[in-house]
Amino acid sequence: MDLEIWRDCCGKWFGYYQVSDFGRVRNKALGRGRVANRVLFQSQDNKGYPQVYLYKGGKQTTVKVHRLVAESFLGVREDGYHVDHVDGIKTNNQLENLELVSPKENSLRARRLGLQTKPYSKTKPKGKKLTFKQAQDIRSLASYGVSRKIIAEQYGIHRMTVGEIIREEIWKEATHKKPDR
Repeated sequence: MDLEIWRDCCGKWFGYYQVSDFGRVRNKALGRGRVANRVLFQSQDNKGYPQVYLYKGGKQTTVKVHRLVAESFLGVREDGYHVDHVDGIKTNNQLENLELVSPKENSLRARRLGLQTKPYSKTKPKGKKLTFKQAQDIRSLASYGVSRKIIAEQYGIHRMTVGEIIREEIWKEATHKKPDR
């Protein structure tokens, strides 16, 4: 049986939290009603990645566990690099299952493991619920100050998708120039 190794979290969490090579996170600081070395509860985000809620200065921040493990044990990620799960299992945040890879390496491994069926494309969304004209209309509505929430409800899509359309991360070819008023 391996012993669990704990290290201080890096960056702004240094001195407040620790992370283990098993992928667990615990608080380090004592404060109002806090017990030192208490292992934190992990929830999952909407994509299935374990996350924890960390507090500093009365402010809560949600942090992905695999990123904490990687920063504390593998070092700081270079810009653009991803923390990849070697076995493809998002909930396995043990150090031996994590490595820093380029986006291309991450995508190739995902396809090899059957987690991604074709290369990711930001030109058109996967489900393609919208038409070219609707994407243009969404940009037009946003340019007139209509909220993303209202636009999303009107088109039956998520408000994050509306944001991606506005920022031209998807439906780039449906560019809309803001009209002169």
